[in-house]
Amino acid sequence: MTDTTPERLGVQDAADYLGVSRQTLYNLRSAGTGPASYLLGNRLKYDRRDLDLWVAQRKAATLVAG
Repeated sequence: MTDTTPERLGVQDAADYLGVSRQTLYNLRSAGTGPASYLLGNRLKYDRRDLDLWVAQRKAATLVAG
């Protein structure tokens, strides 16, 4: 990770954490369907807990009752 705060990730680290490309994260953000993100100065940041929550929400939305 490039940040000194382990819970705050830059775009590349967030993309690596999710297993997607940087461009995918940018596209999701533009569409309003991606994980919560914010700007610190001119840098886009993601909190790890928001990434985990986003994955959990997507998982819940796609689970099929068996």
